[in-house]
Amino acid sequence: MIKALAISKYLTLNTLSILRAGKAKIALIFLGALIISLYLFVVSLTIVNPYVWQNARKSVALPGLNKENVTETLAVFQTLTFIAIAMLPRRDITVSEQAEYEVLLTMPVTMQEYMLGRSLHLITQSVLVQSVFLVPGAFYAAAFSAGNTVKVLLFPLALVLWITFSEAFEGLISYVKVATQREKEIRLFALLYLLTAGAEYLFTGKTPILLKAPTLLAVQPLVHCFTIKEPASLVLLETMLLGIFVLTLITLQYLVSSYIYPEKVKPFSARTLTIRLGIRLLDLGFYSERPEVSILKVSLLRPLLGIQGLILFAGLIVSYVAGIVVKRLFPLLDPYSLVTFAVIFILMVIIIELQLSIQEDLSPIWLYRVSMPNLKPLARVAVAKISLYTLVSFLAGGLFLFSVTGEYVSLFLPLFSLPMTVLNAVFTLGSVALVMTRRRIVRFSSRGFYLVEDVLALITLAISMSLSSLSVALFQMVSSYPSQLILLTAVSLPISLIIYFIGADIIGDMLTTRDVAS
Repeated sequence: MIKALAISKYLTLNTLSILRAGKAKIALIFLGALIISLYLFVVSLTIVNPYVWQNARKSVALPGLNKENVTETLAVFQTLTFIAIAMLPRRDITVSEQAEYEVLLTMPVTMQEYMLGRSLHLITQSVLVQSVFLVPGAFYAAAFSAGNTVKVLLFPLALVLWITFSEAFEGLISYVKVATQREKEIRLFALLYLLTAGAEYLFTGKTPILLKAPTLLAVQPLVHCFTIKEPASLVLLETMLLGIFVLTLITLQYLVSSYIYPEKVKPFSARTLTIRLGIRLLDLGFYSERPEVSILKVSLLRPLLGIQGLILFAGLIVSYVAGIVVKRLFPLLDPYSLVTFAVIFILMVIIIELQLSIQEDLSPIWLYRVSMPNLKPLARVAVAKISLYTLVSFLAGGLFLFSVTGEYVSLFLPLFSLPMTVLNAVFTLGSVALVMTRRRIVRFSSRGFYLVEDVLALITLAISMSLSSLSVALFQMVSSYPSQLILLTAVSLPISLIIYFIGADIIGDMLTTRDVAS
């Protein structure tokens, strides 16, 4: 256990290598003190004026949304996530760092100690990255629970245990697939489980128990921190049960890892040799005498005509079907609130893909400099790529809204949101360009960046979420006036083009004059 903790410690400190020696501990202490001070402030405010949160609850409450719907939705979504992980191919354990593969596996530690330390590292990393949600969570927990201080103080523990549960369950699925080497059987079982849940829904017309039960224990304490009727003692009991469940999952990971051999641990660089160009539906021929054409083909058209394009298309179909399901099961929910949530959620998924994608696109920047007079074409393609990925979230939201309301004006949402989409793309790429000058891009990192860059990505995501929410809110305001909606949609295209060319050219000049830090 001591060796596993040491492995977790050094792997985590490695992700904080941007900080100088000793500064990582100071940063963590400062972050912890900041969060503790925030929660003490919320508790003190509750004691001094308990009615302030009751008034706040009225202002943040969403009509038609109740704890049962939220609990079921989160539980079903998390179960579907685990099913998707079980159906994905996994034959080995991938490590991000070449040094971890070459050095750590030669140290005098058992595979059980190494795998346990690696799991604890991944859990710690996820907790640190998602600790930003503790800030708004303190105020929302106080508001929705009408100032229940015990629930406010239990929320950080419930959130950490929920994150740990997610990482531990995902890791256990991966470990079982690698240890047993029965990938096909596990994928078949996951598919049959999903089909059985679908059959249950068709027969009962209710949310399938098979999709709720596996994760209900993890979701309940988190949701009940934001409710009034559930007593704090019940939330404490649920949190303790979740803690026991998490320890059980980690113990199972430890036991299963004894059947994993060192040969099954491979560096991410080995995978990139096979997935660098991906699987393409059409062969475009990447070579061109004009470098900007080659950049367009490799960076933008290649992923769209491959597996990523199929995933985006499948996501649009799922959004439309999800609208039909929501219309039948939850007719009282506000569709625009759901669309805002859907757009933001899809953006959260897309930002992870964009980290690796932007890293790949900008890694050979020195090659572009010696073959092109300027990097404006590269910046334009990158902005177009980010805009297109983001636009998919609005298109999914429009299809979802159309399937719920049946109003054709809902399909104008992506075009109406185009200026905000392009502005967000310019901001995102500009942020990455600035970070590159301060921090070396991690070429073989499975996440694209290290922990500090993940936090910066979350800040970028927060701004993207704000712009997306603003777009949906503005669309809701003008959707009742078709003539104005058509006019604003028509005006959005030239505005978007102006933002696109000006913003991309500014970033192109920035990339031309700034070097990637090494």
